[in-house]
Amino acid sequence: MEMTESFASAVASVAPVLLFAGTLEIVAVGAQMQRKAERRLAELQERQSRGEDLSSYDSLDEVLKPLRFSGFVILAWACFAMAQLAALGGALLWLAIPDANPHVSGVYVSLVALIGGTFWLIYFPIFRAWKTPVLVAVRAEMLIHNSAREQAESRSSDSAAAEG
Repeated sequence: MEMTESFASAVASVAPVLLFAGTLEIVAVGAQMQRKAERRLAELQERQSRGEDLSSYDSLDEVLKPLRFSGFVILAWACFAMAQLAALGGALLWLAIPDANPHVSGVYVSLVALIGGTFWLIYFPIFRAWKTPVLVAVRAEMLIHNSAREQAESRSSDSAAAEG
C-alpha cells in the first residue's frame, strides 16, 4: 500500500468534513452534559436547603454518574480528531510535496482515521437516539418496583401496628 494522489486527495477532502460533523456532535454532547450537571447541582442545592447531609461520597457520585459517559464520548472523539488531523496533514503534505514519499504507516493512519471517524459519526447519533427510550424504560421500571416495594412495606407496617 502506498500514498497515491487520488488517496491523498480523498483524505484531504473527507477529513475536514468528518472533523466538522464530529465537532457539531461534540458541541451537542457538551451542551447536554452541561444541562445534566446543572440539573444535578440544582437537586443537590435543593437537598441542602432541606437540611439533608451531603457529605457522603454518594452525593458526589450522584452528580458525576450521568457525566461519565459524556466525558468518555468527548475523549474518544478527541482521539479520532487527532488521528484525522494527522491524516489530513500527511495527505496535504504529500500533495504539496509529492517527492516526500510518505511512509506506509501514514497511509494506514489515514485509512484508520477516516474509517474510524466515519463509523463514529454514523454510530454515535444512532446510539444517542436509542439510549433515550431505553433509559426512560429502565427508570420507569425502577420507579414502579420501588413504589411496589414501598407499598408492601407500608401494608406490612400497618398490619403490624393493627395487631399491636
